[in-house]
Amino acid sequence: KVKITTLRYQGGPPPPHAAVTDPTPTEEYQMYQAQRQALMEQKERSLEEKKAAEAASETKKSAFAKFASVAKKVQHVVDKTATNLHAAGEDKVRAIAHDQNQKRFEKEFNEQFCAGDELITDYSCSVMSSGLKVHGHLQITNRNLLFTSDALKEVIPLSTVASIQRSVALSTVDQGPPFIMPIPAPHVVCDTLQVFTTGSQVFQFMEFTSTVGKVGEAMTVTIKGTPVDRAYNFLDHAWRAATPVPLPGVQYAELKV
Repeated sequence: KVKITTLRYQGGPPPPHAAVTDPTPTEEYQMYQAQRQALMEQKERSLEEKKAAEAASETKKSAFAKFASVAKKVQHVVDKTATNLHAAGEDKVRAIAHDQNQKRFEKEFNEQFCAGDELITDYSCSVMSSGLKVHGHLQITNRNLLFTSDALKEVIPLSTVASIQRSVALSTVDQGPPFIMPIPAPHVVCDTLQVFTTGSQVFQFMEFTSTVGKVGEAMTVTIKGTPVDRAYNFLDHAWRAATPVPLPGVQYAELKV
């Protein structure tokens, strides 16, 4: 496999965006799970309190009231079972996807794995190389940004990343390579990530998808944003945890107003 043939930039890289303050998608899911568990426990306590109160006045209840009470208990059991099955299904898909991603990481980037890198997330995406889109997998660890495909393999240390730009890829009239630029305004939809390194390279990633993300979108309402938004969230958190941002010693380009 060969390295990605990227564009190169002259002058300083663009200044980094402000730090992402939202929790990572993984943290969002963990919070959702904790909230769901707390809600179920609260319902259990409420049901137990009602059962105790009803037991004290059982002889005074009408037949209809007794029937309604039983119906509520049955509904609670049904709701609890459905919730648990729902959670188990999503957890299983997440576990399978994580196992597949981990195996890919250990096989393709065994040197980084043996050195102590920990896989954070994996996205199916495309990268621009020699003016062509090449489909593969982008993996984010606590130290590196990794890309692998049938023909390409790249290791980008997070400590060499000078800037990550949320960008947009525009089609061209000659059907050639897309014209990629940082999003010109906050309300423009991002579909591409550009990673500027201290080696004057610009890595361009697009067409993000994720098995876990698709399942999360279908099964919960906790998954925020598009796949590229979530990939950027993970990457920004990992980058800032791995190195000071802005990168010391880098002369960033001045923003034109």
